[in-house]
Amino acid sequence: MALAEIQKHIQTKADEQIAKIQAASSKQVEESKEGWEKKLVDERERVLAEINRNADSKLTQAKFKIRERINAEKLKAKQAQINEVYSKALEALSELSDSEYTELMVKLLKSLKGTEGSLSTCAKRKAELEQALSKAGLKVDIKDDLDSVGGFIFHTEATDIDNTFETLIDQTKEQTLIDVHAKLFNT
Repeated sequence: MALAEIQKHIQTKADEQIAKIQAASSKQVEESKEGWEKKLVDERERVLAEINRNADSKLTQAKFKIRERINAEKLKAKQAQINEVYSKALEALSELSDSEYTELMVKLLKSLKGTEGSLSTCAKRKAELEQALSKAGLKVDIKDDLDSVGGFIFHTEATDIDNTFETLIDQTKEQTLIDVHAKLFNT
């Protein structure tokens, strides 16, 4: 239940970032395309002057290579934009107010009720996690030895449950990547 709410929150933040990124994306792709189109014209003239007899064959090869590079650049730009969406979502989670953070932690902690273990969290959010534990009715030891922007890892004898924001974003990315790509690039 809590994961769905986190995913919804992340999706909302991603939608906000999509609008910003789409404006910058269109300009960036157009500039890249213009640069590569100029290189295509230059390459065509060089090939025709150098080998008149095989000009058509060389031109076809050059066009293919340049299109391949354009596509690689587009792919690289798209990947950077997608990564930016999830980076901004992680940043938004790290900037939650103390009360929002505490409520989110309560939702994640409720699923652990009745389980014995300990928690690791980041020092910055230890106090909020302690409040969340109290609200969720759990009593576990907390260590502030985690290098994370938020969330926690619940340690039991059998396993560790990783509810750090970084891990939750990675899990959400796996589930939402196609939708985010479609929204960013209108596909």
